[in-house]
Amino acid sequence: MDIGGGKLNLLLGSAYSWHEVDTDRQATIGTNVQALSASYSASTAQLFTELGYAMPLSRTAHIEPYAGVAWSDTRTRGFGETGGSAALHSSGDRNTLTMTTVGLRAGTRFQLGNVEGTVHAGAGWRHAFGDVLPATTLAFAGGQTFTVTGAPIARNAGLAELRADLALSRAATFSVRYAGQFGDGNRDHTASAGLRWRF
Repeated sequence: MDIGGGKLNLLLGSAYSWHEVDTDRQATIGTNVQALSASYSASTAQLFTELGYAMPLSRTAHIEPYAGVAWSDTRTRGFGETGGSAALHSSGDRNTLTMTTVGLRAGTRFQLGNVEGTVHAGAGWRHAFGDVLPATTLAFAGGQTFTVTGAPIARNAGLAELRADLALSRAATFSVRYAGQFGDGNRDHTASAGLRWRF
């Protein structure tokens, strides 16, 4: 939607996925080796929205401040392992996470000889609240429950992204991309390169 000298961009989306999980593990107790297995299901619901305002800086460059919210809810159904006294049992768990993001994107087009290209860069700040420390409650048969936690999600994190696309021909585009997250002692770096061919 065109507003003033810029363009208002609204993104809405939702997703629902169903997971079927099969696990197999071995437990050694003294000389007794137990083969333990379980089958259970889980589901994940997701909602997200983002609002941005893209403003032209020149004929080839633009800048876009944006803000977004994403929500996810993962529910794991109860299960009981079979195969021996070391079997684990769970009555099920639920992990809910909400993330808000504000940031700034910019992009520009350029020409290298006969090759056209674009560069996109972005920086932002993400705040997460809810179950930032994934946890599962388990128990051995006849025993007390205990909690197992996964890798924590940074409550506050800075975001960085850089992407370049080169149109090698009308059908082929070469792309390189970097994305990083930094916060609460966590570091996450992703780099990729790819060739896209349209036919």
